[in-house]
Amino acid sequence: MAKKGKARKYGISHEDTEWVEGEAKTPSVVPKVFNPLEKLTKFKPLNKSQSQLQQLLIDKDIIFGIGSAGTGKTYASLAIALNLLKDKGSHYECVSLCKSVIAVKEEELGFLPGDITEKLEPFMYSFTGNINKILKSKNANTTLMSAGLVEWRPITYLRGCQYDQRIVIVDEVQNITMHDFKTIITRLGKYSKIIFLGDIEQIDRNGKTNSCLSIISELFKESVDIGVVLFDEEEHFRKPAITSILKTLRSAGY
Repeated sequence: MAKKGKARKYGISHEDTEWVEGEAKTPSVVPKVFNPLEKLTKFKPLNKSQSQLQQLLIDKDIIFGIGSAGTGKTYASLAIALNLLKDKGSHYECVSLCKSVIAVKEEELGFLPGDITEKLEPFMYSFTGNINKILKSKNANTTLMSAGLVEWRPITYLRGCQYDQRIVIVDEVQNITMHDFKTIITRLGKYSKIIFLGDIEQIDRNGKTNSCLSIISELFKESVDIGVVLFDEEEHFRKPAITSILKTLRSAGY
């Protein structure tokens, strides 16, 4: 005799499911599919730079966000990208996260054990920490990756790949060479956007002339195909004293 109960599976809640000989039959009601972005709130720009970035992400397919640490470049880019991903009318299927894995000068960690995800994890915290903050959950990034809504892509393995129906965010672009930039930009495919983020003052690669950030932003600042946002340091989210310290260091040549 059939009896009623509940059948639960990750992402799905089956209410009033009939069980026959230990197997669940088709539920009598439409199952509720779990949406990891359900609790995502609409992004509200907190300053002029973030508002400009939001508009450019609607109007352009290639965007540069340039500014010092603490100006909210990564947070805003992720929040806007996740909102575009959540939009039922959009073509986007995933947010792809890419980052230079060059360590801070003279702070090399050496060999990192584990698979590719485990090796990348220490470098990806600027992404994962912000995703967890945006969705107000310490497991948000893990959940989105499990659902295939967020992915990590190391620059090393981009050859032969193509970004279709994706929003790509590339962080720490000041540590990417012109050669790497060309490798990344030629991956952009159908229904995709790409955001390059960086701070010209934090180049960790040997030889600042090897950085693509200042070169590209200058070459294409008047281009109609590329959007450039210069994040104002006065619109930062740091402790006020930090701005004063940085100004003093710059005036002293550091």
